[in-house]
Amino acid sequence: CRKGQLTSAGQLQALQLGSRLRERYVGRGFLPDSYDPAALEVRSTNISRTLDTVTGVLTGLYPDAEEILIETCDDRREWLYPNHRNCARLSQLISGRRRETEKMREKSAYHLGLEEKLRDALGMSPEDGHVRFVELFDVCKTVKVRDGRTDRQTC
Repeated sequence: CRKGQLTSAGQLQALQLGSRLRERYVGRGFLPDSYDPAALEVRSTNISRTLDTVTGVLTGLYPDAEEILIETCDDRREWLYPNHRNCARLSQLISGRRRETEKMREKSAYHLGLEEKLRDALGMSPEDGHVRFVELFDVCKTVKVRDGRTDRQTC
């Protein structure tokens, strides 16, 4: 299957889930024996794998039904998943997240430069792995405490 499509195994699982739901809810009288659109409203996103999943579940739940209504809505109005087109606040948050990601990239480039300088100062080769800043800080603090130094310039 293509990326984002429901696999054959997923389709089978949906059908099996529908069969189990039939045993539990139709068998105990909670749902009617045959499909009744007035008794069961079904809502799904307009994404093919979710439609395929709900179709499989409903086929297992009502195997004799010829047609089952599945309600969907336009992508711009969808609310079953985080939708920045439908929610101004989510759009703001996503925009802020992009700015934070860019800041993190800048910091990451800065840290790579620091790591290279530390590697040179410590005589480390690239095969020695990454410089672990937290571990290096812990070693410096330990040395300062052991030697009785308290000023920040010693390490």
